[in-house]
Amino acid sequence: MAPTTPNWPPAVLRLAKAITIAEGSRAAWNNPGDLTYAFGFPTLGTANRDGVLIFQYPQDGEQALCQECSLMLNGRSHVYKLTDTLQQVGVKYANGDPNWAKNVAMSLGVPESTTLQQIADPTSNHDNVQQASLEA
Repeated sequence: MAPTTPNWPPAVLRLAKAITIAEGSRAAWNNPGDLTYAFGFPTLGTANRDGVLIFQYPQDGEQALCQECSLMLNGRSHVYKLTDTLQQVGVKYANGDPNWAKNVAMSLGVPESTTLQQIADPTSNHDNVQQASLEA
């Protein structure tokens, strides 16, 4: 049985949407974030040699991506730190693809130097993040 679906905070949903756009994953994989960890959701195996999973249902892939983004933005990730910039996240998330950070930043309307903390808390008066740009 898949985990329950929580109500995700707006910052989590914005980051998940930006990652979905940056990843451009195949719809048949039901994995908008090209995730390699299922977060307890059922999968049908892997889609490629990188270990990208094929989720059984589209909503499971979406919820798994939101779970990943939630961990990233609340400081509970074992991979990403709140002080990581989008450039640093891209090195880890997309195996160094330089376009990943550019695409995520463009989707969010922020510079690539924006940290996960700034995305999590756009009202904290950071120099390079404007709250209005994250509310789109």
